[in-house]
Formats: sequence, C-alpha cells, structure tokens
Amino acid sequence: MGSGRVRQRVFAAPYCVLLSIVSLSRSHTRRSLWEGTPQSTGGASGNGAASSRQTRLRPRNPLAEPPLCFVREKKFRAREFFASSLASEKSNVAQVFVAMAIMSILEAKNLVKIYDGTKAVDGISFSIQKNETVGLLGPNGAGKTTTIQMLLGLLEPTAGEVKVLGKSLRSHRHEVLSYMNLQATYAWLPGNLSVRENLMVFAMLYSVKNASRRVAQLLELFDLKELANARTGILSSGEGTRLGLAKAFVNKPKLLLLDEPTASLDPDAADRIRTKIKAEAHENGTAILWTSHNMREVETICDRVLFLSHGKILAEGSPQELIARYNKKDLEETFIALAREPLNGQGIRNPALQQVQYGASKG
Repeated sequence: MGSGRVRQRVFAAPYCVLLSIVSLSRSHTRRSLWEGTPQSTGGASGNGAASSRQTRLRPRNPLAEPPLCFVREKKFRAREFFASSLASEKSNVAQVFVAMAIMSILEAKNLVKIYDGTKAVDGISFSIQKNETVGLLGPNGAGKTTTIQMLLGLLEPTAGEVKVLGKSLRSHRHEVLSYMNLQATYAWLPGNLSVRENLMVFAMLYSVKNASRRVAQLLELFDLKELANARTGILSSGEGTRLGLAKAFVNKPKLLLLDEPTASLDPDAADRIRTKIKAEAHENGTAILWTSHNMREVETICDRVLFLSHGKILAEGSPQELIARYNKKDLEETFIALAREPLNGQGIRNPALQQVQYGASKG
C-alpha cells in the first residue's frame, strides 16, 4: 500500500510542478500558498545515527492549488523562487514597452510597384514616429496613391516590406490592419445608414470596447450630435468629411492615413478640423501620413515632408528646411520647383541643380 503511494507521488510530481507553475504565475497576491510541515527522520550511517530534515509542503486549499509534491533542499523556498520569476517577467514586459515607445509606428522599406513594366513606385523607404505627422507630396502620377494602397494592403508590393509597430503587413495582416485607419474625402460611407449607424458599424468591425460610448465621444468631437440620426446620403460635403474623420478615429488608430482630409471644407471649418485632428492624434499617440495639395496646410500641420516624383523620394525634411534648401518663399514655390526639376537617367534629381539651389540658400 505504501509503495503504491510512493509510485503515485513519483509519477505525479512533474504534473504537479507544472500545474503549480501555471497556478502561481496567475496569482497576483503576496500571501503564501503553502504551509510547511517539517518532520525529522533518523537513520544509521557509518559510526552512528544521523538525523536529516525534510520539509513537506501542503497547499492551503488542495482543490484550488495543486501541490508541489516535495522540495529536496532545505533552503529552497517556493514563494521566493516564483516571486523572482515574476519579477524577471515584469522586467521583460517593461523592456518590450520601452522598445515600442522608441520604435517607428510605420516602416516602409524599399517599396516597389511595377505595372506592365512601368515602375509606379521605385524603391522608396521612409518611417513615421509616434505623434509625428508626415506629409506625402508630389504631382499627379508621382506614386502617392499607389504608395497608400500598398500601406493599406490593397496592393501587393512587387518588392519591399511594410511594417507597423514592428509587425510585417504581409505575415500579420489582420493584426496590423487593426492598428490602422483611413480617411479619404472622396470615399463616402453608405448613404442609407444614419451617421450613428455608420460609426457603430465600423466600431463593431474594429471590435471597439464600449462602442456606444466611443461613438458618442466622436459625435461630440466632430460636431455631429445634431446629425446623429440623419441619413448619411443627405449630408453636405463638409458634413460628410467630418463623418469620415470620426470614422477614421473610431479605433484610436496608431497609424492614420489622411487623403486630402480638408479638401471640401471652408477655411474656418478646415482650421477647426486640423486642430481636432492634432489633438485627438496626440491623445492616442497616432502617427499620421497626410496627403494634400494645400501647401499652406501642409506647412502648418506637418512635422516632416516627403516629396515624390516618378515613384522616387526626391526631397525630405521639415517644411522650413525644404523652403530654405531651395531658397523659396514658401512651400508652394518649393513644390513647383521640385515638380519641374529635371531628372537624370536614373530617375533622381539633377545633382548640379541641387547644388546650385542649396548653395544659393546658404549664401
């Protein structure tokens, strides 16, 4: 009978230890889960009798907490061991959050898109940090729309990679897209649904917690409360733009793509909307890629600008840096100079012209 119990303990030991690890790792209390019962046993060895002590641990609640079965060494303490393990795990989690804090929200590496032998996007690389707004500028046909479609996963790059929060869009598509959102002025939401219904639909698609509360916040933020029950199809262009922006923030995105977000707004409304976008983005730690043909808006709102032409990034820097570099009055004149700048056979801007212009700005 005794030998049978010994065999059961021996075979149960690995299973018991495993269950104990799982159970203790889930426990967030500091109380000891075990009660020690020291027992002394004696035995003869050599010249005389020697005594040894073996500590057996029993759980306070055998049904809730599985036993460790036995502990071989006297100084070993289960609680201290698991406390140190949990402290180590907390340290690892903290390191992960620090890494995320300094990591780029968006990384685009060597993106290429070829249509029928023509390179619409030709090996561009850039990144956007947390709380940074980057303007994506360029003349028609420069590759802006193709770039945005690749970032959204609507187009598969011919080459290159897109990462959001360190995760590849190609291999973690569902997770990465949950961090993103888009607002495009000319992409209207379903007209037969009300304003509130549209926001609720997208909140559910993004699995937003407390969806009704989040929708109420957005209706308030974008001045849509009085239009909450109105059908989307009868909204004015300005009202539709505000609804599109509310939808874009419904999941508190980490990466937000804005395609001419104020194109249909009057100057006063546009200024108010820009202020709301920046405030909401800052609260959520959102990185923004902003496309617009309104150079004054870009000059005001963007921390950095990427200028595309023929699928390549021709210039990069803050609006003020680019204006100074090309010795122009404002960003609009800089845009025109870059758009008309001659390209060499490799598709990059004329280095001689760049040198002349940069030298003039320094002189």
